Amino acid sequence: MSAQHCTMCQKVLTTTLLECNVGGCTYTANVCASCLKQCVCAVCELAYCSAHIQPCSNHATCGSLTCPYCARKLPGDPRILDLNCFDDETSGMDETDIIGSCPLTASLPVPDDSVFNDFDPPIVLVTYSRSKTAARRGVRPDNVQAEHFVPNSCFIIGSGRKGAVVQGAGRYTEGRALTYWVDDDQKAGTEHKYLTDRERRFCLECESKQKFPTLAQWLDFMQLATSESLQQHRAYVGSGDAVHAAEQAAYAVRYKMQQHFVTVLKADLNCYLGNGIVGGVAPPKKVSKSQRYDL
Repeated sequence: MSAQHCTMCQKVLTTTLLECNVGGCTYTANVCASCLKQCVCAVCELAYCSAHIQPCSNHATCGSLTCPYCARKLPGDPRILDLNCFDDETSGMDETDIIGSCPLTASLPVPDDSVFNDFDPPIVLVTYSRSKTAARRGVRPDNVQAEHFVPNSCFIIGSGRKGAVVQGAGRYTEGRALTYWVDDDQKAGTEHKYLTDRERRFCLECESKQKFPTLAQWLDFMQLATSESLQQHRAYVGSGDAVHAAEQAAYAVRYKMQQHFVTVLKADLNCYLGNGIVGGVAPPKKVSKSQRYDL
């Protein structure tokens, strides 16, 4: 902490660094303790910039602020509620259909995806069905596989690669999912195996705790895993810093995946996913507080 101008109130006070917790948002500011309270989500208790936090629609009563990850709304109801108020209002319902949230996708900074070409091989995004078509026609590069950014099995209710999907997953199917080409199949030391192992460990952690992560949380997790994977498995051929470039590329991949989930597949970023990659069950229609990965 240090005594300097608070970015929000402009007073000379002891400040602390505020870093927005939305993946991809680069906002930072020095803020005083009073102003920091205006940036903290009442549910997850993490700090966010003003673009990524808003009052709960019950603010006059509850006084709460909510981030995009902890916001919910009911079908036909324009109100944005934090998870606590949402639970209070739906506690008597047999089923709860969570279909909306704050428009996180629209507010994420648009990345420069030219960084994809700064790696060898370049990063190529394609739907899973088109990747299979390219393979059949002999136009897919040799020794690559299509990597689902979020495991397909986490969307499926029951076993198998196809079938009914979890509540809130929209039009998701394995074939419609956006993927990117990664090195080889599932052999030790390859890019694909590295990513699958990271996904499996995350699912094992969730399953062992009987938790169900949201789609948004999976995107956050895979952005980090992708950055680390790029540094280990692809040659950097650009002119800048390799680590920074990997972080930029991973964010650009995440951005495009998130856009595809929301705009094409009509999925809710706050829908809960199962832990199917390790044989876990699908989430119930109403996930309790104790079952949420973030609490």
